[in-house]
Amino acid sequence: MVSKNSASAVKKSKVSDRSANTTAEITPLESEKKRKDSHIQKKEKALAAVNHLAKPNGVEKTTTVSENVVNKSEKGSSLHQTKALAGVLSRFPIVFTKDSKYFFCCVSNTIKIYNVTSGEVVKTLSTSALQGGHRDTVTALCLNPKNPLQLYSASLDGTIKLWDYNDNILLKTHQVNLPIENMVISPQHPENAYIVTRRSGSNPETKGKTAVYRYAFQKSNHPEGLTRITKSKDSSVIAVSADGRFLATASRYRISIWEITNDKEVSKEDVRTYTSPELVTCLAFSPTEPCLAIGDEAGKITLYYCFTPETEKTPVTALMHWHHRPLNTLSFTADGVYLLSGGEEPVLVMWQLETGHKQFLPRVGGEIKSITISPNQSLYALSEADNSIRIINAVSQQIVRIIQGLQYAQVASNTYPLYTGLVIEPRNHHVVMNGVPGNIQFYNPYLDSHVLDLEVAPITRISRPDENELIFSLVRHVAFMDDGSWMATIDSRDDNVTTPELYLKFWSWDPDAQSYILKTRVDYPHSAEITSLSFRHGSDSDVLMAITASADKTFKIWHLTNDLGRHHPSSEASWACRSVGFYRDNTPTVTSFSQDGSMLAVAFGQVLTIWDPIANNIQGTLALPPQQCHIQRLAFLGSTPFIAAVTKSHLYVWNLLTCTVWWSYNMTIDHLAVDQQTGVFAVVCNAQDSKESRFIVFEPTSPVPKFVHTVSEICKAIAWIPVENHEVSNSLLSSNLVYLNQNCDLQVLHASGDDLEVEQELEGAKLLKGNTERSFFADIFGKSNKSAEDRRWDQQRVETAEALRQEAASASRSRTTARSKQGSESTFLDAPSHVIQSVDSIFELFMDSIMPKRPDAEDRDAEMDEIDEVETASHTESEAGTSFDTMAAAVPLSVQEVDQDIELVPVFDSLNAFFTKTAELNINGKVNGAVQVQEESSSDEDSEEDTADIEW
Repeated sequence: MVSKNSASAVKKSKVSDRSANTTAEITPLESEKKRKDSHIQKKEKALAAVNHLAKPNGVEKTTTVSENVVNKSEKGSSLHQTKALAGVLSRFPIVFTKDSKYFFCCVSNTIKIYNVTSGEVVKTLSTSALQGGHRDTVTALCLNPKNPLQLYSASLDGTIKLWDYNDNILLKTHQVNLPIENMVISPQHPENAYIVTRRSGSNPETKGKTAVYRYAFQKSNHPEGLTRITKSKDSSVIAVSADGRFLATASRYRISIWEITNDKEVSKEDVRTYTSPELVTCLAFSPTEPCLAIGDEAGKITLYYCFTPETEKTPVTALMHWHHRPLNTLSFTADGVYLLSGGEEPVLVMWQLETGHKQFLPRVGGEIKSITISPNQSLYALSEADNSIRIINAVSQQIVRIIQGLQYAQVASNTYPLYTGLVIEPRNHHVVMNGVPGNIQFYNPYLDSHVLDLEVAPITRISRPDENELIFSLVRHVAFMDDGSWMATIDSRDDNVTTPELYLKFWSWDPDAQSYILKTRVDYPHSAEITSLSFRHGSDSDVLMAITASADKTFKIWHLTNDLGRHHPSSEASWACRSVGFYRDNTPTVTSFSQDGSMLAVAFGQVLTIWDPIANNIQGTLALPPQQCHIQRLAFLGSTPFIAAVTKSHLYVWNLLTCTVWWSYNMTIDHLAVDQQTGVFAVVCNAQDSKESRFIVFEPTSPVPKFVHTVSEICKAIAWIPVENHEVSNSLLSSNLVYLNQNCDLQVLHASGDDLEVEQELEGAKLLKGNTERSFFADIFGKSNKSAEDRRWDQQRVETAEALRQEAASASRSRTTARSKQGSESTFLDAPSHVIQSVDSIFELFMDSIMPKRPDAEDRDAEMDEIDEVETASHTESEAGTSFDTMAAAVPLSVQEVDQDIELVPVFDSLNAFFTKTAELNINGKVNGAVQVQEESSSDEDSEEDTADIEW
């Protein structure tokens, strides 16, 4: 039942070829050795972290982790964060470049530059904190009024950075030492920045309070460079007038206006305040008139005319009201004729201030968070709640471009958890995950762009302010077939009022529409919640299968069939239930198919069961220790004969050829992902207290971690994606790790050699010193690209693999020897049940092994002649001093006589080798039986044989 390739007990890891060409500049050998020593120290720290986190348990073999093994196996290799994808795009307003061809967007601690025409990311600023980037979320962006080719960025890490975005160069960093939530810069006063800060700390009296400061760039190193203007409990809205004379802030129901001066201190008398009857949500200054527009929670827009001496104390106001939900943003056009407003309704409203006329642009996609108008006044950029940015043509009022981020970033994770995790679509290697409730999203991790939004459960999204919140359907499981031709989903809805809904849906890929089309819907496939969904792997296209496991204590196997009844045409195909399985009275928690599709593993609590998916017969059971918890995650490790099982507190790796635990760890695992190409798998351990996650990469055969990497964020899901073409040359794995953090950023971890260049430079230094090894082979065919040390590591890997094979064989041999001492005869039935062939194929061999057939006269004569030849040859060779092995090699395979003291045990290197040995054992049994019959019958050749004298 296991493929030939899967019988190998060791999966050799890839070793990237290193270039033989040395660099032009060779650093001193001593300095490079220091760099290598520092790298080894890093590995020792990583090893200490693993040992602190997880204690290995030796069940079947020794799993003690030694520092030398880690340093050797992981020499010069580590995981690196290569790029940050997706993230929250619409949390903060965007900023256009002066030519309106590009715009800047705050995404976590990075700044992405998008092309307006194509919608693609052309550049990313602040990619790494080690290279001068921000260490925390970027909250505000402003073009430098003195130089539009430079960009200011403010962050919660308490810094303001100045960038040259054309050359991706950090020009200067200003330390404010306070977390900045918002920032504006007046074109008339570019030497100052006005920022909103929020205090943090353990003091409950000051924690969460905000203040507005003026920061002088020219006095960044002096205490008087930071001047407080006002403070309040909650103030994050700030605006500056176009002429640079006034600054306005809003704090709940209070509006504060300050006339900008260059005084060192700002007194309370300089700031005048106004009170709003509703909670203020947004502000905007008119560019042409002394007017301030205020939006509130009731959806009203109030225009304050309070910038003349006559109106300072009693401002003149004008009220405009259309929105019935809270307003989020206001923005004036450059000529001051139109005012654009947006709120929770998916409608953009354009107010003509002189006439009071309103224009509407409905169905813009979702709740509008912010509105940005391009400098040439031709584009409107709407940042929306579904984590998208929509570019609208101001003339035609048509949406010309949509930049979509991860939709799940704006979903309440407490109400709608990430049930699907990260699933890789095998056709294009897109990341598939939960989107808005009822939808799944396809995201391209290579281009950092949205691909497809598939509505699994169609619903009507209606805003109901005075009614209970709607309960939407949830997509709980997503699975793909190997070639991506079919997709299966599970969606459910339960509002505890109406009848619960549960659907199993099968989708077929439509190349014309470039999307998945619903083909089959199964209502209530189970009577309880579905816990697992997966497709059968393998190349057998005649039997397409999927499996679902449920809390109703059963699992069902579904297949694609044309037998739908007489009311359906024969050409129509649909998915139907093929069989139902259960194990005692236990509940199945998770399922997994082997890579070749020959085995199905179903976890029932603490018991791991192995099934034949075609016949739906149980082949064997693997039980965990009684004190262990239920199996939560389960996965076959590529084409190897290993399977990984994760409980609440342990990680187990089983060898299905020996039916034993190969190795295990005592550790708490939150996520598991397997690279099906190589069998390498990664586990993630989240530390909620320290807000850290540790990534540990293993090979199936060894408990020694291949990679250990720690990040200062929480991992919510993990998956493997194939490496890009330009990364293949320096990659130690065929796939990259991609994970989703708590900020909904997709981070990519790449496995590469830290010391690849160092090793090359060391080899070059040796060449300069004349320490080269010459050989005739190298003179003829050229020098090998690998160094002598690399060849030693390769040899060590081969020796380790051979040792593991011998250990597996010795374990099986010891069990067989114990059975033989008890009088039992070794047969091919000693193998595990799930690797034995079907009964009809081994029936003849089994019957021949226990009941040898009576040989014919001609067969007896031929066999006697061959036996005489064997005895003659063995006698001659024994006199010449030949060994038993030489004699055995001279005997024909078909008549080779087996001594009773020598025990042939099948070695489970592969099933072919196993059944070859079995056949040899059966043939030898026949020969011994034939020889015995001949000896008994030779005593009286003339008399007839009595069947009672024959020993069957």
